[in-house]
Amino acid sequence: MFVEPILKRLEHKIESTVSHASGTAIALVPLLVAVGFGTAAADTYLQERFSSPVVYLILCGAYLVVALVIYLVARARERRSDEIAEAELARMRIASPVKEAMDQLRLTDISRALLALAGSSGPAAAKVVMDQTTKNLHLLIGAGAGIYVASRIVDALNRRHGDPS
Repeated sequence: MFVEPILKRLEHKIESTVSHASGTAIALVPLLVAVGFGTAAADTYLQERFSSPVVYLILCGAYLVVALVIYLVARARERRSDEIAEAELARMRIASPVKEAMDQLRLTDISRALLALAGSSGPAAAKVVMDQTTKNLHLLIGAGAGIYVASRIVDALNRRHGDPS
């Protein structure tokens, strides 16, 4: 199926994001405590050797270096994850999703078939839409009112700032 590579990639991204977020959350609390105690110890040690402004500049520089290293490692992991996803996608070997869909349908006149399908399923689909609309009419009205109010606010802000569009 031509959607499979897209779903595989999406599944990989979601799995990677959840794993990354949970690992980060678990490690964050003890890391913050350790950084606090480490900073206090470093500050005390450096205060004995240097003046206060120099101590704060040293600590600032140390945190900047740590942040830069963390950033570079994170980008490297992200690139590696993207390469893995691209390799999986390449193994699926789909040249064109449209061509794949056409091959699977094996129809010479797709538009006629789709129109026939729409014509035969139209009344049933309309009934389902109307049933759902009546059940959720209050939500549709609320959403419409919210969109209307938001568009009026945006329009007023644009006029206030001199944007004629």
